[in-house]
Amino acid sequence: MNSVPLDSFRLARYARSVSCFICGEENLYDADRCRHCRAPLALTYQIANQKRPPRMMAVLAPPGSGKTVYLGIVTDILARRDGAGQLTARGAFSVALWQAAVTNLTEGWYPQSTHDDPSGWSWVHCRLAGALRRPVEVIVPDISGRAMERELECPHSQPFLNIVLRKCGGAAILLDAGRLAQGDRAPDFFALKCITYLSELNTTRRGWSSRPIAIVLSKSDAAPDAFTDPRKFLRRCAPGTWHQIREHLQTVAFFATATTAGTAWQRVNGARVAFPLRVEPRGVVEPIEWLIPRLR
Repeated sequence: MNSVPLDSFRLARYARSVSCFICGEENLYDADRCRHCRAPLALTYQIANQKRPPRMMAVLAPPGSGKTVYLGIVTDILARRDGAGQLTARGAFSVALWQAAVTNLTEGWYPQSTHDDPSGWSWVHCRLAGALRRPVEVIVPDISGRAMERELECPHSQPFLNIVLRKCGGAAILLDAGRLAQGDRAPDFFALKCITYLSELNTTRRGWSSRPIAIVLSKSDAAPDAFTDPRKFLRRCAPGTWHQIREHLQTVAFFATATTAGTAWQRVNGARVAFPLRVEPRGVVEPIEWLIPRLR
């Protein structure tokens, strides 16, 4: 006799909910992403039996600042290490951003911009080996620059983003050094608004004024002065950000990075498209090495 499962038994499974690690909302047991913040529920399953929850870090940048490339390259470099600081990805979803960035750069393209909808964000959950202490687990979402800009212009218009930032224990703010060197004030205004927003964000733990923030001058291959003295470069080219940092932040450091050596521009189907000339990372690991031990 063939056995047939009862429908009531199937329905009983749905009585068991899954609490999202990021926002705490309850979800059906077979859901892929949280219905509220759209974070992958694989994060919740992976840390279910851990005594210590992983730390979270935000990487914030306006569109076109090289955030996704930066995250992919720094992940690739740390994964190739041996011993202290070696990165091990947790979950297949944590490899997606890393693979996309490396594959695109190898083929001579920059990765596409991060999708505005959080359902399209990549998440990296990784374990970093420590020199003396136990390994540290870190979660980093690839936050959309356009979504962040909308949230800065109209706070609480992107509730999922507000939830993620409350959970993070530190952040890196990427600013395009090439644009700043040319006198473009847009990166300065983005960082100024970003620091103001974070300092006013209500949190259950200690506020953002005491959390570590790394100011990262990306694309510094186009502004060699940034590598010489990133603090002095920022003070000269982004005065608004400099004064806001002095006013609101207690734990801050300045870095200059570059993932490629030069960029070429071509017309493709009528649009101006950037192409990396050479993949030549410089200074990409230092901001992460400074941030992770200080995450709240």
